[in-house]
Amino acid sequence: MAVQAQDWMEIGGVCEFYQPMIEQSLQRSSNIPNFGFANQMSIATSGASFNSNSNPPPLTLSHSLASQLERQKVEIDRFIALQNQRLMTTLQQQRKEQLLWLIRRLESKATTLLQQKEEDILKASKRTAELEECLRKVQMENETWQRIARENEAMALALNNTLEQVRESACCSSSAADDAESCCDSPWPPALMGRKEEEAAVVDEKMVCKACNSRPSCVLLLPCRHLCSCKSCEAFLEMCPVCKSAKKASIEVFI
Repeated sequence: MAVQAQDWMEIGGVCEFYQPMIEQSLQRSSNIPNFGFANQMSIATSGASFNSNSNPPPLTLSHSLASQLERQKVEIDRFIALQNQRLMTTLQQQRKEQLLWLIRRLESKATTLLQQKEEDILKASKRTAELEECLRKVQMENETWQRIARENEAMALALNNTLEQVRESACCSSSAADDAESCCDSPWPPALMGRKEEEAAVVDEKMVCKACNSRPSCVLLLPCRHLCSCKSCEAFLEMCPVCKSAKKASIEVFI
C-alpha cells in the first residue's frame, strides 16, 4: 500500500505539471472533443493533494488516467496534423494566388511594352515613308534641274547662233551702206544697187526696237529669245512685243 501511495503521489505531481499546458491547448482548439479530462485531472490532483495519512486510490484509476492521457495525446497529435495540413493548403493557395498575381502583372507589363514597340514601329514606318517621299522629291528636283541645265545649254547655243546672225546682219548693213555711198563708182547696175539698199533697209527695220521703233535692239528677251527691245524700253516690257509671250528674263547683247 505504501508503494501504491508513492506511485499515486508521483502521478499526481505529473498531472499537476502538465495540467496548465493541456488546458491551454484545449481552450485554443474548438475541434477537439471534451472528454472531461480537465475535471478528471482536477479530481486527480485534488486527490493527490490529500495528506499522506489518507487512503490511496485504487490501481484501476491510475490505468484509467494513463489511458485517458494516451487518448488525449492521440487527439492532440491528430489536431496538430490537421492544422499542419490546413496550413500547408493555405500556404499552397497563397502561393498560387501570388503566382497568378505575378503572371497578371507580367502580362500587363508585357502588353504595355508591346504597345510601345508597336507605336515605335509605326513611327519608324511613318518616318521611313516621309524620307522616301523626300527622296522622291529630291530626285524629281534633280531631274528638273538637269532638264533646266539642258534647256539653258540649248538656250546658250541658240543665243550664240542669234548673236552670229545679228553680227552677220550688222556686217551686211554696213557693207550695204558702204555700197550706197560708192554707188557712183560701182560697176553694178542701178537695179542691183537698189535691191541691196532695200535689203539694208529691211535689216535696219528688223534691228530697230519694236517698242519705240527708234533705237536699235540690244536686249534679248527670254524664254522666246527675240532680240526686239532697246535697253530703255526693256524695263517697261512685261511681254515680248513680237510673240506676246510673258517675259521671264532678259539679256543685254553687245553687238
